Amino acid sequence: MSRKFPGDYTSGWLFNTSRKFVPEEGVLSSELPLVPAQYRVELDVPGSGRIELPGYRLKNGVLLLYITPSYRVTFPGDVLEAGNLEDYAQVSLKPLENGFEGAITLNLQKAGYADLLLLGKMVEDIVFFGSEQGRFTYEFIREPMLIISHEKVLSPQGLQKAMSGFIGLSGHGKFTLRLSVGKAREEMDFSVGIGVE
Repeated sequence: MSRKFPGDYTSGWLFNTSRKFVPEEGVLSSELPLVPAQYRVELDVPGSGRIELPGYRLKNGVLLLYITPSYRVTFPGDVLEAGNLEDYAQVSLKPLENGFEGAITLNLQKAGYADLLLLGKMVEDIVFFGSEQGRFTYEFIREPMLIISHEKVLSPQGLQKAMSGFIGLSGHGKFTLRLSVGKAREEMDFSVGIGVE
């Protein structure tokens, strides 16, 4: 006989997969163009998150989803600062073809470290963490991808496996950078659009 005591609990992961294909137009062709289009991938361990990919749905339910990397990163300013006289951090930012790079300058007296996080709608990713100044680079997916699946079996976990275990943020839309040092915190919203060829 087993008994449950107040405070007993079990742990585990709860997944709820929602699949939705939003048709834009029909195509009658033997060739399907894979032109750059907006996408968004936010995946955390172990495959939880959100994935929005362009693609084609065949009549039998087979999905051809793709990523054709093309980015235009736009920051409202090139510097993000947080802190006070005792603990201070400054980040300089520069857009790259596939993401962004920067340098962080620190003055730490009480705080043990500073961190810079990239925040999406559901997932956050560490861009920089440390107690000494340094440089960083954050790149979105840079290689084209074609994922073939079926609408009934498609899942974030399966896509994460197909993407070689990708964990993080990539794609287009609004993102937020959060710089923290000690108890001080500042944020900067920025956008990623499709790059101009």
